[in-house]
Amino acid sequence: MPQFVLPQKFWALAWVTVAICVLATQAAPAVPPVLEGVVATPQEATESDKTGDGDEEEKKEKVEIPPPPADNLSLPDSIEPDVKERFVAAMKLYAEARRRYTKEEPRKDAIRAFKKLQRKMNATSALPGYYLGILYQWDRDYPKARRELKKVIKAAPEFYEAYVELADVDVWQRKREDAIPRYEAALDIYPHYEYGVDRILMVLVELGRFEDARPYLERALSRGTNPMREQCRQAIEFATKDPDWGETFVVESENYIIKTNVSQASAQEFSETVELVRELYDGVFPDIAKPDRKYLIMIFGDRESYVRAGAPANSGGVYWPLARRIMLFKKPDMAKTLITLKHEGFHQYCHEYLDNIPSWFNEGLADYFSASQLVKKGNRRVMKIRPAADRLKFMITILNRKIPRPTVAELMNMSQAEMYDMRNKNKRMYQHYCQAWAVVYFCIEGGNRKYQKALKEYFKSIRKGKTGAEAYRVTFGRLNMNKFEEEWQSFMQRTYSTDKGI
Repeated sequence: MPQFVLPQKFWALAWVTVAICVLATQAAPAVPPVLEGVVATPQEATESDKTGDGDEEEKKEKVEIPPPPADNLSLPDSIEPDVKERFVAAMKLYAEARRRYTKEEPRKDAIRAFKKLQRKMNATSALPGYYLGILYQWDRDYPKARRELKKVIKAAPEFYEAYVELADVDVWQRKREDAIPRYEAALDIYPHYEYGVDRILMVLVELGRFEDARPYLERALSRGTNPMREQCRQAIEFATKDPDWGETFVVESENYIIKTNVSQASAQEFSETVELVRELYDGVFPDIAKPDRKYLIMIFGDRESYVRAGAPANSGGVYWPLARRIMLFKKPDMAKTLITLKHEGFHQYCHEYLDNIPSWFNEGLADYFSASQLVKKGNRRVMKIRPAADRLKFMITILNRKIPRPTVAELMNMSQAEMYDMRNKNKRMYQHYCQAWAVVYFCIEGGNRKYQKALKEYFKSIRKGKTGAEAYRVTFGRLNMNKFEEEWQSFMQRTYSTDKGI
């Protein structure tokens, strides 16, 4: 999968993650999800993301771009030399904060420098406030970011870059609809602001406003392509075009639209399964409001047509975050197909409320729900949580043979690349999936309220915008994790002894 490229921003931009279901019982490789964004200036992005050979590039007609109405990012000529030197020094701190965006100290240094500059330059330039607005976003202090950017716009109404930053603050605070008019205001001032076009394109796609996004996609592609634009193009295509099926069977339920070329009976079974497992999702996350739109799930009749539609060749199912669409194919064993559906269904459900989901938490919970089984409860059919048999068996093998594995604390603090074991061609990715399931299952089903509470508080911390490391520090990081390890391993052994016949 290509990397997600966006100019200027770092931290706050949601890393667009293709959530891939890995369900084999051995450590089979899977196409890795898109990793963290590559940061580039608009010019760097244009140069680095060209495709094709040099001859093809020379044949492309260059797009003439008129200059912006104002050079908002340059210092006025009237600035005193000593202030200019301080500004250059502050920009070096800004660059360092951007380079080390996960570290708090460089951000604080840059913020202090720009606050001092702001006091000296307030009457002559709004630039310090603009950079403070960005730094506060990286610091996840959105009220301060909003305050600074509003002051910039009031002082310099043509500062179109500040409108985009203010719109981004809306996005980080999950007010995407509010962001659209701000992006539009920036592009009214300067229609060719490439980053602004990219941002409104992506947010419209995230909102499911695919037809509204098309003109911005065309405008963006006129400047060239990059992975983000290509992902948006695919999302629009996936969301607005059905595969070339001879016959499509459709079932629309309360929360989902199921489309398949298998059969009407299968469509009904898929629909019932995903609605019932959603009740389990809601049971674990009761405070989450339902989205306004229904989500699309497409089930292909075979792997070949699934791959032709754009899915990773060695995946069992895939959730495309931008299109909010699940794609999977019917396996010979319908039970395995439904496991994939429940797994990807959680990714789809959770992404509505969390953009940056720590991988262990995302995959562990997806596996937790995917192992649920349909049972009768009185006159109703419901899903009941059961141990994931293949995950459990593999985990017991790891524990009994003392095969090297990360500690629980290390697992909870893994980056996405580490979770997928990217450096080693995914060799331990399946092991990490199994361990993530085992940890989640223990926290919820192990009977220890302290661990249940830690998992819930971890989720709440992530929802508030904390990084995975920060959420860990204020939840599991306050527990005796050596004791957690011991109790977790004992629980896994007891679970296997009880349920090894499953």
